Amino acid sequence: MSQATDLRSVVEKTIVSNPEVRFRFHEFRSSAEETGIGRAGYLPTVDVSYTSARENNKEPLVNYGPQVTSDFNRKGWSADLSQNLFQGFQTMNTVKQLEFGKRGKYYEFVDASEQLGLEATRTYLDVLRYRQLLDYAKESYGVHKGIYDQIEQKVKAGVGRRVDLEQAAGRLALSETNMINESSNLHDVSARYARLIGEEPPADLAPAPALQDKLPRDKDLLVSAVRSSPAYLAALENVRAAQSDLKVKRGAFSPTLDLRAHAEKTDNLNSVYGTHDKQSVALVFNINLFRGGADKARLGVSAERYNSALDLRDKACRDLQQTVRIASNDARKLSEQMGYLRQHALSTEKARDAYLKQFDIGQRSLLDVLDSENELYDSKRALVNAEYDNKLAQARVLAASGLLLPSLQLKPIEQQQFESDGDDSQRDACSTAYTPPQPFSTAGIPVHPYVSTTMADAPDAAALKKTSKAVKR
Repeated sequence: MSQATDLRSVVEKTIVSNPEVRFRFHEFRSSAEETGIGRAGYLPTVDVSYTSARENNKEPLVNYGPQVTSDFNRKGWSADLSQNLFQGFQTMNTVKQLEFGKRGKYYEFVDASEQLGLEATRTYLDVLRYRQLLDYAKESYGVHKGIYDQIEQKVKAGVGRRVDLEQAAGRLALSETNMINESSNLHDVSARYARLIGEEPPADLAPAPALQDKLPRDKDLLVSAVRSSPAYLAALENVRAAQSDLKVKRGAFSPTLDLRAHAEKTDNLNSVYGTHDKQSVALVFNINLFRGGADKARLGVSAERYNSALDLRDKACRDLQQTVRIASNDARKLSEQMGYLRQHALSTEKARDAYLKQFDIGQRSLLDVLDSENELYDSKRALVNAEYDNKLAQARVLAASGLLLPSLQLKPIEQQQFESDGDDSQRDACSTAYTPPQPFSTAGIPVHPYVSTTMADAPDAAALKKTSKAVKR
């Protein structure tokens, strides 16, 4: 007997093989390789060259003397070493910029894994949801078909009314429409499943695991989200990268100091036969006085990019707060609703069964039976939707906080641990204050006695007029 496919294996397959996750992964790996470019600034550059040449020289005439010509072979080698000693800390800040950029790309990759994991979870739940709803639609159709056949037999036997048969036929057609609609919904979510996971959903899917115990406590909801949300952490690293880039551009206004060494050995240099040796070591100090305002312009560009990064950080904070608060409230309210929805479904089923028995003995009309059957179908449908929406809301909280994959005991394709730079000012820029909404209560709602307001129950106007005349007399 084959084992049922569970949510963990579906999410794992998604984050390993989905093209969007793979794209983010390679973007991260590209930025990781790029950090080597910045670190190269700490190391010297060494160049070695070798020259072999044939020279033919003709010297100009001097004091009407004979023209001197010479033909000889020239060959030799040279080596140059250059080491930067100071350039306004540009190398150090470039390394920081690239390192923070790498971290940002990593958190974007983790966020893509979390979001694709959430989409896989949503699709998994939807396949289970619409399979169950299709079963309920088929069950409802079977009941309506049974009622229709029963009424049809009575009509043919001459003991039933034609209008009842028409009513039953209309409700039967509606149940067929519901069945077609649920079948179409199942087809659509199955196509989405195939796009995300890369294969059709198997016939045997395990029930979705409970994630309620994985959720952070209410008082820690936003604290946990700010600390671990990959989308927000990526925005923080982008701010730090922009800040380091700003320091790099400021360093362009500083002087530079380089150590340069040169060694050369050449035969027959400058038409002089023999071996020539040269060695030199120099400290070269340079300061730029004018570059057409390019450095100032680059600094302005970098400053605006830093401001943009701050704005994106604030946007990421607000998006995170909204997503987590809404998803958490959805999970809480749906949990409260499910108790009432279960009671509604149970009571409706009991009423439907009682109506069927009373209909058989003539105490209930066919319309009562059909209405109770539709109400039962709607109550079951509402309960199923609430159950799966509740599980999805829990997954939304976890995914926004970067905790969905750990909750399923999964990891991204590659994991990185970064040392803290000791600067928490950027992280603290996002408020973690949160007051959970109060549970819904009916205690303060006034209770009104039922009073019929139908036209049949309203007093007759003519009778009221006669009564009024009688009182006057």
